[in-house]
Amino acid sequence: MSTEQAKVGEEEDEQLPVQEFKFYLKPENTYTIIEKEWVKFTLLTAVIYLIHLFWMCYGVDVYSSYERHTPC
Repeated sequence: MSTEQAKVGEEEDEQLPVQEFKFYLKPENTYTIIEKEWVKFTLLTAVIYLIHLFWMCYGVDVYSSYERHTPC
């Protein structure tokens, strides 16, 4: 391994300072974070999707009940 490659490897391992929250919401920064931690975001998205799916099915079931035509 050359000296240049060793320097690049050390720079990648170097910890960056913590930034303000709005820094992480910029598209190029968010993309980089998701690209590196895609498993966590996939699992989080799957859980949220399943919760929405459950409540959507529940809402359709309740709305399609025969009681929806009963006056209050």
